[in-house]
Amino acid sequence: MPAGGSSDEKSVRSASRKVARGGVINILGNLVGLVDPLFMMAVSWLLGAGTLGSYVLATTYVAMLLRLGVMGLDKGLLRHLPMARASDSPEENQARVLGTALRWIAGLSLVGTAAVYLLSGVIAARGGGDAAGDAAWWLSIMVFAVPGEAITFFYLFALRGANRMGPFVLVRQLIRPLLLFAVAMPAIALGAGKTSLVIAYLAAQYGSVLVGHVLYMKAFPRFGFLRILRASQDRSLLSFAFPQGLTEFLNYLLARADILMISFFFPGKPELLAVYAVASMLAGVVKKVRQAFDTSMAPVISDQIARGETDLLRTTYQRASRWIFAPFLGLSGILVFGAPLLLAAFGPEYPAYWLVVPILIGGRFLNAAGGPAQMALLMAGKSRLELLNNVLTNAGNIAFNLYMIPRFGIYGAAIATATSVTLFNMARIAQVLVLLRIGPKLRDVARIVLTGALAAAPAVLVLTLPGGLLRHAVALPIFVVCYLVIVYLVGMRSDLKTLYRYLARRRRKPTSVSGQETR
Repeated sequence: MPAGGSSDEKSVRSASRKVARGGVINILGNLVGLVDPLFMMAVSWLLGAGTLGSYVLATTYVAMLLRLGVMGLDKGLLRHLPMARASDSPEENQARVLGTALRWIAGLSLVGTAAVYLLSGVIAARGGGDAAGDAAWWLSIMVFAVPGEAITFFYLFALRGANRMGPFVLVRQLIRPLLLFAVAMPAIALGAGKTSLVIAYLAAQYGSVLVGHVLYMKAFPRFGFLRILRASQDRSLLSFAFPQGLTEFLNYLLARADILMISFFFPGKPELLAVYAVASMLAGVVKKVRQAFDTSMAPVISDQIARGETDLLRTTYQRASRWIFAPFLGLSGILVFGAPLLLAAFGPEYPAYWLVVPILIGGRFLNAAGGPAQMALLMAGKSRLELLNNVLTNAGNIAFNLYMIPRFGIYGAAIATATSVTLFNMARIAQVLVLLRIGPKLRDVARIVLTGALAAAPAVLVLTLPGGLLRHAVALPIFVVCYLVIVYLVGMRSDLKTLYRYLARRRRKPTSVSGQETR
């Protein structure tokens, strides 16, 4: 990457504004996406924790194998569409990128479909209790959703690559979960049982396809399917995407190895799988803060790297890192102190395992403190390095889980996963520092950590008192109030004002992807 580069204040403000707006839009979308945990809560109460555990196992397999149907082309769109728009022939190059991605996603989704179908047969033949049997039955029907979900990914990541964050939030965080909930609940009430979950899953996927198609055609009116499929192939997109696809597959395997291995070691206890899945879902909420800024950072980082604006890239990265880590730490405290209360909402068997939540959150500490390191590596074209990171980390994670789960149950799974994720993120941060010469400011990280520690101290004291769930009900608001007050007092007011200014500034008249004014 060329050194030097422009870093005037106007460029810094422009880049930061894009990151801020996109990140906040995605965070708000994640809040709207609370329909997902409400759905799991309803299934647990209405059909039992065992049924929820089997459903989680089936959807985990589908989501994992879906990565084979997308094969990194979604992330490829994030990187190559901004580059195509900045090229000498923007329309021709955008058509090549979009056409290449669509052709391969359509073909590879059939590979993912076949993999899910074969897996359902393998699980059915292996047996191993109600969880495996139900999962095999669900997979044999859910297989038909894989092509639709793969095409939806094409639509939404094409829009993301054009700096349009709203459609992704609308479809994935609002429409899809609402369809799932709206179809499943009446079917359960009518006595459809587990069949209702399959019907709702298919309805949610193909409803998302229809909405995604409408949004895509509105944003890309000059890039219909017939035109982009006639365009020549973009080999640079494929060389970037395929290593990234394997990386995404291994990333998901790393994230879900605990679920898969718990089902392997405890095949007759689907309720235990449900308890761990819910605790993992709650802990996973914290990673959505970084993911929200990742998607808005991707086109910005790609553009700055392409232009050789090293100083501007460093400034943008450091500012985004602060915006990620501060809310991450506050949200982590809310989830840790409120974990037993949140788990109790899913059923009486859940609160006893609340310590799984802070263990898993602890594993994501460096993920947030180090800033959007993964996205920076990918947008710099280091997808093969990210693939190597994943291969090594997954090998260690699987081995650690194999050792820990038989001895410590779901707590062993949490410890193994948290340790593996921590080591993984240490490697990413070091690579970004060495290869791109960017990273968060240690002073900023230390200041935010101190803020969290000071806010947590009185809440921890409350937890030392007797009182069961009542202690957490008291500790939670104490932490929230203390954290907000200290954040305001320790010199982070300027960041809050800057973020608000970027969000409040009036947007310019929107333009279409091809550069022509929309009407």
